[in-house]
Amino acid sequence: MNDEPDSDIPVIHAGPSKKPRTKKIKLDNASFKKPPMLVFVALFSMAGVYFIVNSLAATSTLTKTWATLSDWSSGTLSSTAITNNAVALATTSNGTSSSTATTPSSTTNLALGKPATASSTNTDGTGTSLPASYATDGNASTRWGSQYSDPQYITVDLGANYSIGEVKLNWETAYASAYIIEVSPDNSTWSTIYRTSTGDGGLDDLTGLSGTGRYIRMYGSVRATGWGYSLYEFQVFGAVSATSGNLAISKPISASSTGSITTGGKGKRVQTQSQPASNANDGNASSRWLSSSNDTQWIYMDLGTARNINEVKLSWDANYAKAYQIQFSNDASSWTSVYSTTGGDGGIDDITSLTGTARYVRLYSTARASTSSGYSLFEIEVYGASTAVTTAYVPNGNIVLGYDGDSGTVSTSPVSWTSIAPTASIPAGTSIAYEARTSSDNANWSAWTSVSDSLLGLPASRYLQLRATLATTDAAATPLLQKLALTYVVTTPDAAPAPTVSFSASPTSVVSGSASTLAWSSTNATSCTATGSWSGSKATAGSASTGAVTANSSYGLSCTGSGGTASANATVTVTAPPAGSTAPSGVDMPTGDVTSGGHTWHQVVKEDFTKNLALGSWTDSGTTTSCPSNADAVQYTGNEGASWTSYPKCYLNTDHVHHYRSDQALSVHDGTLDFWLHSVNGTPTSASPGPVMPDGTRYQTYGRYEVRFKTTSHTMNEFYVAWLLWTRDDTKWTCSESDFPESNLGSTSVNAFAHYNSDTVNCPDTNRSQDAYSKSVDFTGWHTYTQEWMPGKRNYYLDGVLIGSSTNYVYANPERWQLQTEITSSCDSGSTNTCTQDGHLLVDWAVVYSY
Repeated sequence: MNDEPDSDIPVIHAGPSKKPRTKKIKLDNASFKKPPMLVFVALFSMAGVYFIVNSLAATSTLTKTWATLSDWSSGTLSSTAITNNAVALATTSNGTSSSTATTPSSTTNLALGKPATASSTNTDGTGTSLPASYATDGNASTRWGSQYSDPQYITVDLGANYSIGEVKLNWETAYASAYIIEVSPDNSTWSTIYRTSTGDGGLDDLTGLSGTGRYIRMYGSVRATGWGYSLYEFQVFGAVSATSGNLAISKPISASSTGSITTGGKGKRVQTQSQPASNANDGNASSRWLSSSNDTQWIYMDLGTARNINEVKLSWDANYAKAYQIQFSNDASSWTSVYSTTGGDGGIDDITSLTGTARYVRLYSTARASTSSGYSLFEIEVYGASTAVTTAYVPNGNIVLGYDGDSGTVSTSPVSWTSIAPTASIPAGTSIAYEARTSSDNANWSAWTSVSDSLLGLPASRYLQLRATLATTDAAATPLLQKLALTYVVTTPDAAPAPTVSFSASPTSVVSGSASTLAWSSTNATSCTATGSWSGSKATAGSASTGAVTANSSYGLSCTGSGGTASANATVTVTAPPAGSTAPSGVDMPTGDVTSGGHTWHQVVKEDFTKNLALGSWTDSGTTTSCPSNADAVQYTGNEGASWTSYPKCYLNTDHVHHYRSDQALSVHDGTLDFWLHSVNGTPTSASPGPVMPDGTRYQTYGRYEVRFKTTSHTMNEFYVAWLLWTRDDTKWTCSESDFPESNLGSTSVNAFAHYNSDTVNCPDTNRSQDAYSKSVDFTGWHTYTQEWMPGKRNYYLDGVLIGSSTNYVYANPERWQLQTEITSSCDSGSTNTCTQDGHLLVDWAVVYSY
């Protein structure tokens, strides 16, 4: 290994930096010449602005007259031409321009990669830390997790003041039921911009927010679960505030070279770390850009749009520039110096009273204070107007518009902008904005609305006006286009289209007590009402489970729109269980091999739970503090010969507080395995039984797992199922875990999760991800849940219907099947249990197939 650095890359060993000091550098007009303005800005009157009124009568004769639009300045036409429903406009007025402000885009996640802190952090079940920075890293599989107490908060430093309009919180299972969003200019004084006490987890997309600050935080006051607060991502959207200073923060940045630092030596590992240009505008005062060891070096950033700039601040490390310039540009090619010095002394150079407009700002250094190293800069900050500078032109060229003649069809036949002349002279970077407005009486007009060149989708109306505006940020652009408006009169507007409705039930025939799922959609409808066996207002599209159907049922949907009404119907018929069936669910346990997913599966385990076992018998000899030597001992063997074990009470369940208690939960009676879900002496019951494979172990590689069950109550949201396949090596669960069914038992949907990891050998938590699928279901009805695990694929079926397939890094080592059923509710905090729900989960049968 060659430990010598390249000759042109400086090597700086870690050591104390020069103590920063701030110097205000105000430009002296007498001794320093102001730079020229880069964008021509002038006030103007909108000369040469016109529109045409087209009166379309029932006859084929078109009458077209020029008029002046009331809210635009008048102008004088030098010529007009009307040919084949096209209008060519020309004007003798000279092109003029004006300076206007535009709001920066709010589609960028302002929190991405920004520093985040929290009131506390925790670890996951493997002991891996869950820091606050995981909530702003842009990785949807990492998360911040807090301690298990209220309140807790997480704060993000955006680096500059922003006007916040939207926040997205992507919660993990441990979410906040009550929380507020706050902003602050100084991380000390906080203002609330959003508050809720009915949080329901998942993705909270909070729009319509209004607040300004550099710091933003989620302050949770009430947890929804017994765990802490846990966020996959904390995203923030908004615009640079008018009171914001640093326009350079996190903008694209380039440099003439990049140096590195080397640490270690004398018995310690030697490490070399690059110091890129992006370190100089990341808002982190401890990171820095380092150049190569040459005098002429530069670094510049792209502000995205031209801005009026009045201040630049440089925070130097010990290796600073003695001579440098601050330069402006609008194309990153031609540069104008707006400040120059040959007496730089490091520290913080605060250069004020700058004058100029630029999109690009560059530090151009020509002499180093120390010739043993390159230039080293902690931060470069740029201050000025928070709004972009745009030059809008009223031109002296032509614009040609086409429309669809006198057919009077606005909503179905487009009125199109057909060409712009002379096209060859339009400069690069030019944008043309189209607007339209409508009126029923040619007097009272709607507001101007941005439209595409098609205009399809505009409401049908008797009068329609169009106008176009050219804009460019290129100061050298030649003004070309004429602002104009065209009034297009519709003699007979098109009739509103009639609504359509589609409505279906699946399946249409069910065994008594099973569920059917309804699906509906409509077009051109303003409201839809359900009729028949269900009632109430419905959205124009959606789906829902009908729950347990016990009698023939007819369902209907009637939708109304401006073009009329439409309706559709669906019927679900109920059939008796198959003749001779004795299964409680009405569906017999399958026996023998089956073909599914393109493969023939061989049945190896079948259990219909017809051999009774009393409550308290399904247990083990261990205690909650020590495990017996036979922790995997068989605890139930059915009439079919299948053997089952269950997690002993020395095992903690997923909340890491309570123990599995099969003796308090499990029994077999009336042809069912009964999970009695309740609390005993302030402790919730939970159990996780699983079958033994023919080889005497609980494991096999690949298989098909099928179970049929229901619950006895809709209100069992204090408990959940996560019936899963789990690897023999607990540390590799991120590569292998497959969950189905997984759901809160009070929910109206069921989930399937296929966990996978791109590192299939080590399975680190940082690489884990998952495929997720969901389906509406009523747990009080009998349903069959099936997992298929085969080489390269996992399939999930509900009642024989495929709901999802995962093909990402499918695990290929032995796993066991566990019917894990536990507590999941904020009514249980570990030390205090106030859960009151009492219900049963009944399993009719379970079967396992080998691959």
